[in-house]
Amino acid sequence: MLKVYRRNLGHIFLDSSNVYHSNAKIEAAFQYLQKAKALIPDEPEVYYNLGGYYFTIHDLTKATENWQKCLELNPEHEQAKAGLKAIGGI
Repeated sequence: MLKVYRRNLGHIFLDSSNVYHSNAKIEAAFQYLQKAKALIPDEPEVYYNLGGYYFTIHDLTKATENWQKCLELNPEHEQAKAGLKAIGGI
């Protein structure tokens, strides 16, 4: 039961980060992504979104690391592949 609760809460944090990001509040989005990562570390979308955050703030090393982690969890994640290709990491 607790595992299901943690997973659901992690997805709520992930969804919240998307709302903040869409409203150009990237620091708030990042805080929610960190919370999501702590609860659902096996969710590829967390790492994809973290890669996007780091890309936005021009930290290409961390963007690459997160998109690579996303692809470890989901090798078919096309958006992560496109992100890596855009910065020359694939």
